[in-house]
Amino acid sequence: MTTNGHESTFAELQRDGYTVLRGLVAQNDLARFEQQIATLTHAQLTALNLTPRHGDPFIDLFSIGGAYTSRLYQLLERLAILQELSVGISSKLKGMGFFEWSCMEVPLVWPDIRADLLGKTDLLLPVHQDFGSMHCQNAYRLWIPLRPSNAETGTMCVYPGTHKQGPVEHDLSDPLKPKVDADRYDESAKLVFDLPAGDGVLIDPLLFHASVPNQSGRTKFTLMIQVQDLTTIINPEDEQSRFSVFGKVTAARTAARRAAHG
Repeated sequence: MTTNGHESTFAELQRDGYTVLRGLVAQNDLARFEQQIATLTHAQLTALNLTPRHGDPFIDLFSIGGAYTSRLYQLLERLAILQELSVGISSKLKGMGFFEWSCMEVPLVWPDIRADLLGKTDLLLPVHQDFGSMHCQNAYRLWIPLRPSNAETGTMCVYPGTHKQGPVEHDLSDPLKPKVDADRYDESAKLVFDLPAGDGVLIDPLLFHASVPNQSGRTKFTLMIQVQDLTTIINPEDEQSRFSVFGKVTAARTAARRAAHG
């Protein structure tokens, strides 16, 4: 197995369920992203004849709501720059020897983006595992803030080592916000990330983690890259699979979302 000098990084990932990777997105690429967001925002506010009221005018655009915001969110994920970053980061992982170390035979790599605003908590989740995006048994996820990430601007917290419990049942008392029972983890072990833009966290999707809400007046943009091995695809109809608990959680949350939106 070739790890190209990253043995300690992969050992940490295996032991704790996460590891921090520095400088995944270069400063010039962060600047390109900011320029594209600024251009998009100006063009749309002008087209919609809206006067910005926030220091971060993207908030005015994203707060329109309804079908417009839903479409905007969907299309943001298709930004060409995000695809470029995803390809570049995939190459970095390959250069580190990650695919060989993790025994990924047919890697899947695809980006998503999160945009979180002050007071917008509908998409934030309490302590959970990645029940919705884990489609293969051999899977990892990169969480990369495109703006500085901390307890004020919004971030993520993790509970080291909890991935070793495997897929667990989630509390569905509020199906919109599935959560892991508190008796499964030690709250005092919680680690809250404070990272500059461009650094990232590589995590095991089974690691217990939670959203830390944005308390600032600026949008939090986070690039999330899924890395999974297609040869280990999870059969959603296999009720005997240990991952079938995730199907139940996803189905319950999907039904609740549909009901909430009429």
